[in-house]
Amino acid sequence: MSELLKFEKSASFYVEQVLNSIREGEQNPLDVHLSRVKMEKILKGINDNSDIQDAVMKEFEKYGERTVEYKGALLQQVETGVKYDYSGCNDPVMDNYLKLQEELKDKIKERAKFLNNLPTSGVVDPETGAFVYPPGKSSKTTIKTIIR
Repeated sequence: MSELLKFEKSASFYVEQVLNSIREGEQNPLDVHLSRVKMEKILKGINDNSDIQDAVMKEFEKYGERTVEYKGALLQQVETGVKYDYSGCNDPVMDNYLKLQEELKDKIKERAKFLNNLPTSGVVDPETGAFVYPPGKSSKTTIKTIIR
């Protein structure tokens, strides 16, 4: 396990190594792709595991600082994912804004569905009289991979 987690050089070094191994025919690009997908799944599992995250925080706290340099990396303790719950504020202004926000979300979703289904030639909008077209669409072709 310790060899698996020992990355002593920069990330860009390893990326370049993989790229060169593909270019030189040493690695099949599909094998590299499959390894990447598996690594992402492993890393997500590690990242989502609260026992591992607790152990990391416990070890970090031993240093007694909010910023620690460790093996060439700068580690900082920060607050992330801060969320506020305004439901208990008893603020009618905020309550109204949140209600309007939900109504707008629904209206935008409904309008997007309408626009997404327009023919490419466009149509006259019966509500506004404007000639409207479907939205521009872009995508990227990729390989969907399912790990069994």
